[in-house]
Amino acid sequence: MTDIRFSDAALLEDAARFFDAYAAVPASRREKVDRLRSGAAKRLSLCAGKLLADALRDRGVDASDMLLAEGPYGKPWLPRRPDVQFSLSHSGTRAMCVTADVPVGCDIQQITPRSLRVAERFFTAEERRCIFAPADESEQRALFFRIWTLKESFIKCVGLGLSLPLESFSVFPEGDRIVLRQTYDDGRYAFTEPDAGAGYCSAVCLREE
Repeated sequence: MTDIRFSDAALLEDAARFFDAYAAVPASRREKVDRLRSGAAKRLSLCAGKLLADALRDRGVDASDMLLAEGPYGKPWLPRRPDVQFSLSHSGTRAMCVTADVPVGCDIQQITPRSLRVAERFFTAEERRCIFAPADESEQRALFFRIWTLKESFIKCVGLGLSLPLESFSVFPEGDRIVLRQTYDDGRYAFTEPDAGAGYCSAVCLREE
């Protein structure tokens, strides 16, 4: 079972909502929130933590089992409940959480007028062809962010972080399907692109068992 959740951290600008959420997350998340300096960063971290805590409770994970550990490349996991996989992401004011029974990665990005030179430097030739195929710059930017979230979701799913170079694999939309070309392993991966709200795009990658 895969569960995908979104929330807007701007809601936590209300002090009462902030402290209600703060009280509902594990101590490790509260400590992380406390270490952050800016109010926006605190709200984003708390928003993501609250999404995860709620999703885990709905899966029957007890609060005492929510203690997180990190893999060798920084991917968080639940040592006491390895049967429950999850991934978090946030951008702009929105946070995203996915829980699943198999390895999963997710990413959300706010669509901004950033330079597309990042694609020229870090994306593969196939991905660049996909991005720059339309003549319209707004369509190019939309494809850039789609591919960015797809790539990030795959990296998070395999748990390698940026030790897996962005240019070492390709993932891009082709018609009504998502094409993945990678040599990291012989696993099969499935992608979805849930609606993250106006001005955002998101992707989820699941390893098929």
